[in-house]
Amino acid sequence: MDMFINPPKSLRSGYRFSRIPVFFIRQIFFSYYMVASTLLLFLRFFNLYKPEDERRREECVSALEKASSYAEWKKVAKQLDILEGHEQWKKQKKSAYYDWPLLDHRLKSMKKIESEGDIHSMCLALRAGLLRNLGGMGNPQLFAHSRIGTKKFNRRIYCSSCQATSLHMRI
Repeated sequence: MDMFINPPKSLRSGYRFSRIPVFFIRQIFFSYYMVASTLLLFLRFFNLYKPEDERRREECVSALEKASSYAEWKKVAKQLDILEGHEQWKKQKKSAYYDWPLLDHRLKSMKKIESEGDIHSMCLALRAGLLRNLGGMGNPQLFAHSRIGTKKFNRRIYCSSCQATSLHMRI
């Protein structure tokens, strides 16, 4: 009866007994993880399992190759850019392919010159930007990263240059 009121010290601490099941449970989960990941690698290696995005990507690539018109090719290329994450890349201003702070400053200065209506400064800014590959805007990697188009920021700079040129031509 006294044993139930005051159990022995080995039963009271419980440390020795609670540690063993945790170790075994951890080993079981680790073993399950290793078997599942090995099976998945095996299935992917022999092309027996493909995630849904990868299947859709392969369908788009084959549709891109079979496209009979530019409009059809462009539509599939946009879908493929979305699947591959290139649309997110296009929306980001920052890039290692060009000097984006310099180009951002140039875009702001072009808007300022355009609002002031200074024709001489406009001609100098256009010449510097278009003829001299200012900030690496003409880097081929900008145009080879995605299937269709380039960064939106790069496009804005080109459009502002075109607007400035058309404004200069009107005057």
